[in-house]
Amino acid sequence: MRSKYMVYVAIGVVIGVLLSVGTIVLAGTLDPTSGPMDPGSQMYTLQQIYDRLTTGAAGTKMSTFTEPGGGPGTGTMVTLDQVMAAAPVTHTNAATQTHVVSGTVVWGLSEGAWGVITGTRPYSPVPKTGQTTCYGPADNYGLCTCGSPGCLTGIDGNLQMGMPAVTPRFTDNLSGTVTDNMTGLIWLKNANCPNTDLGTNWWTALDYVAELNASGTMSGTSCSDTSNGGTHQTDWRLPNVRELVSLID
Repeated sequence: MRSKYMVYVAIGVVIGVLLSVGTIVLAGTLDPTSGPMDPGSQMYTLQQIYDRLTTGAAGTKMSTFTEPGGGPGTGTMVTLDQVMAAAPVTHTNAATQTHVVSGTVVWGLSEGAWGVITGTRPYSPVPKTGQTTCYGPADNYGLCTCGSPGCLTGIDGNLQMGMPAVTPRFTDNLSGTVTDNMTGLIWLKNANCPNTDLGTNWWTALDYVAELNASGTMSGTSCSDTSNGGTHQTDWRLPNVRELVSLID
């Protein structure tokens, strides 16, 4: 009887210890760390998230909690299924070629990239000539309605092929450089930095570029390039022939 009593005591001690340990582990307060007015406690509603996805509306986090004015019903709130259905999952409405050329910032989901994307492209497009009028045959070359019988076909005014011109074509970076918004290339604003009226040959031009990268000058003349945080860039190069031709209007 004595040994059985001791066993009961030992079991009771073990259970008491386990309960006390569980109490310590689970100890804490159920009260929030801050009130509903604290920014850390504020949140968006499902309706605000849905509106953001469907209309782009910028919601304001809820700072107060209020009781609904009526019971739930059709049209009173959105469901998680509606939110998921509104979330973009493909790039069906991705940026067009015009958006890409002009560097438009778009929201995209393509090739695993999610979020805000700025349009870029590896090759320069062929721009439109700007010709929009049409003319008749060689006997009078008079103005006529493009596409009408007797009006010349296959001319610029009729086809208007190519990409529309980017406006503005060039942007002054206010750092001694300009950006060509059609090609994305950056040029020195001073096209004759070496101050030579007779031009130069290719080998001398290579020396000029090396000097520009090293000191920001050409033939000892400052090119006013401050685009690298107030100092000159160090990766200038000579353009190829196609890049030069792209400047011709």
